[in-house]
Amino acid sequence: MMSWPRTQKKRLMQLMDLCMFPTALMSAFVLQHSTLFVSDKIAGMAILFVATPAIGIALMSKLGLYREIIRYMGKGSITSVTAGAAFLGFFTSLLAYVAGLQNYQHATSIIYSLIAVVYIGGSRLLLRGYFTWFVSRFGTPSPVVIYGAGDAGRQLTYSLGMGSDYYVVAYLDDDRTMIGNFLNGLPVYSPKDLGRLIEEYQLSHVLLALNNLTPKRKAEIIDDLARYPIHVKTIPTVSEMIQGASQDILREIAPEELLGRDPVPANKGLLRRSIANKVVLVTGAGGSIGSELCRQIILNGASHLILLELSEHNLYLIEKQLNEIRKEHNLTSTQITSYLCSISDAAKLNEIFTRHMIQTVYHAAAYKHVPIVETNVHAGIQNNIFGTVEVAQASLKFSVERFVLVSTDKAVRPTNMMGATKRLAELAVKKIASSQENSSTTFSTVRFGNVLGSSGSVVPLFKQQIEKMGPVTVTHPEVTRYFMTIPEAASLVIQAGSMADNGDVFVLDMGEPIKIVDLAVKMIHLMGYEPRLGHSESGDIELIFTGLRPGEKLYEELLIDGSVIGTEHSKILKAGETPFDSAAYDNFVNRFQSPLVYNDELAMRKLLRESVEIGTSDAKLDVFSLDTNIRSSDRRH
Repeated sequence: MMSWPRTQKKRLMQLMDLCMFPTALMSAFVLQHSTLFVSDKIAGMAILFVATPAIGIALMSKLGLYREIIRYMGKGSITSVTAGAAFLGFFTSLLAYVAGLQNYQHATSIIYSLIAVVYIGGSRLLLRGYFTWFVSRFGTPSPVVIYGAGDAGRQLTYSLGMGSDYYVVAYLDDDRTMIGNFLNGLPVYSPKDLGRLIEEYQLSHVLLALNNLTPKRKAEIIDDLARYPIHVKTIPTVSEMIQGASQDILREIAPEELLGRDPVPANKGLLRRSIANKVVLVTGAGGSIGSELCRQIILNGASHLILLELSEHNLYLIEKQLNEIRKEHNLTSTQITSYLCSISDAAKLNEIFTRHMIQTVYHAAAYKHVPIVETNVHAGIQNNIFGTVEVAQASLKFSVERFVLVSTDKAVRPTNMMGATKRLAELAVKKIASSQENSSTTFSTVRFGNVLGSSGSVVPLFKQQIEKMGPVTVTHPEVTRYFMTIPEAASLVIQAGSMADNGDVFVLDMGEPIKIVDLAVKMIHLMGYEPRLGHSESGDIELIFTGLRPGEKLYEELLIDGSVIGTEHSKILKAGETPFDSAAYDNFVNRFQSPLVYNDELAMRKLLRESVEIGTSDAKLDVFSLDTNIRSSDRRH
């Protein structure tokens, strides 16, 4: 019957109701006269038994009852049945009056209405219950427990009962007043009982129904659950459901939920200061940070957003998405212009800046993958250093109000090619800022660590490896990294740039560093598997250590000289950095010209090694830390 077409199911329900209405009327007479033998009482009333079913079907159709899907029916359906039955009782009395049925007592109509509600509504509830029982008995649903015995947990139980994937066996809750009680006929246990429940019921999933918790508390619960090899899913947040981001009842644990960072509300004044009613340029507009900057810029009232991107595919995707956002939020006054070009193309940059009178620049374009830049030094230098110089000089030449460089923690005491190029990019901006005292352009740099979900993040890599049943690869058991979500990082970049004085370097509060191997193990557990380490034969997914990649650090840092100053935003700090000789910097950077022209990779690597001395207070240590990695790399080349 479940495979029948919808019209056939509708006809079946109408046929069932055609039987229910006269049966309900007969039951009303029986109750009214307190006897089963009512043949003499209903003599001459055949018209009621013929007409009221037709009237009832018409009323219920008008109220939409036959458009309802029985296994999903709820309060709305019962309301429709009640309203229909009330009207039916009224029409029955009216029909009896018009037909001149002297023996008909109008109290019978009231009883008839009440019984019709029971028969019509009850029959549907019985069918819904049968469907749920049938699926759980003869289908292949997985036993699950729901963490959260509140309203969200009850609603999730109801929703799952309509499907065939899961059936709920119990609830978990850390509220002591709930533990030991029953909800929807199911027991409520302490989270400490989960291990026993997994064995007893062979559980496949724990489903989180915890929308009202702080991110920190939710992360603590996820940490506790990560000790067990059980798949953890969660219901979407209210904002996700409103935005239509999640069409499913359940979703996987999002990377940001592993961090447990309590969001700090954005300062709307800082967000809009450099954006609202301004012409804004974003370089690297299709990248992880660049695309999020674009989304926040368009939502904060830019008059004209200019996208500059080297990848055609990335440019197409972000332009399409921004146009959808503009349409959804009715931001038709915001103009979007896209340019497919390199930041090293000085002529094209001049054309763009001349044409659009740009007021704010967010420079996010960079080659950032450590292993790739390690083996493509020429491209890294050309793009990360000299591309930054071109964009910064164009900003200066055309009197841009604010220029913000998006930098990385790998620029601090760099041990790899990418970090060294980004450090020189920072110094290029610092040099241009310090040498133009009368300029109207404010130059600043914002430095932060890894962002979750970016193209180079370990989180999507681990997820792919786990889905393929491993192995999951970690470079070193002690490697740690700072993490932040992409939306939070982009928002803080915008706010930092708005509060900058010329030459400022900001660092973002990234919270506590996370050990990568712990993150990998946690993700394996949360997807329902057990990690297998070393030569152990137990476990589902092998976790192997591949060794540090060329130039990779065990620990990342955010400060060159260790001193910071607080700002008006609790997550944004201003770095105090050692002054440097801008003339020496110019002379040094000019030495790259010949190696770049002749593609002398060895010379480029040696120059990058030397570059760590510039602008630091403990240069000797920096040179040696970089030297070890680069020498091993030189031998390979």
